[in-house]
Amino acid sequence: MIPISIPYLRNHHYNREMVFATVAVICIAIILICSVVISLLTVKTTSVTATADFHYLVQANGRQFDLVPADVLRIERTSAKKSFTGQPIEILKVYTTKGFIYASPNDDAYQGVSKLANSVDFYGLQTWTKSDTSWEDIRSKAYAIGTPTEYRAILFAVLGVQNIACLATGFALIALIFPLRSESQEDTTPVVKRLEQLA
Repeated sequence: MIPISIPYLRNHHYNREMVFATVAVICIAIILICSVVISLLTVKTTSVTATADFHYLVQANGRQFDLVPADVLRIERTSAKKSFTGQPIEILKVYTTKGFIYASPNDDAYQGVSKLANSVDFYGLQTWTKSDTSWEDIRSKAYAIGTPTEYRAILFAVLGVQNIACLATGFALIALIFPLRSESQEDTTPVVKRLEQLA
């Protein structure tokens, strides 16, 4: 191995493409690690049951939560299609004061989540937000209902690191796809090659 020293770095300049490629690979590895951590902290809602007094009992992570329509902060309806049949489906994401609920038609809790959403959003809007709810209120509840309190800070930190890694990967890939030569690099072009181009 060659010992790294200041004179060595002066005589052997780093290749710019190699630097950005290394940054992109490291950031992609960080994104994958964050994805694994997020998947480990993911909580799945097993059931949502509506009661006679307009309450909704949510089973998640082995615990039961009591929700009422007033607890709903935001509803997002995403249209998608099944991969094989092409049949349109609706994916629901309901933000509440106790966390969000994510459900697709294949989930057992989808019918209950749909009833909860329709009890607030009568028109079935693609995006519905409570009138007195700010974006900061919604962001503070951007964790799945049933997520333990001690894991919420870790989840938000991992999501922040993942977003920064995605941004750095994007900049590195842009630098690789659209290389910009500096003036010093242009001046080091051999004179013979320039003369051949002029001839």
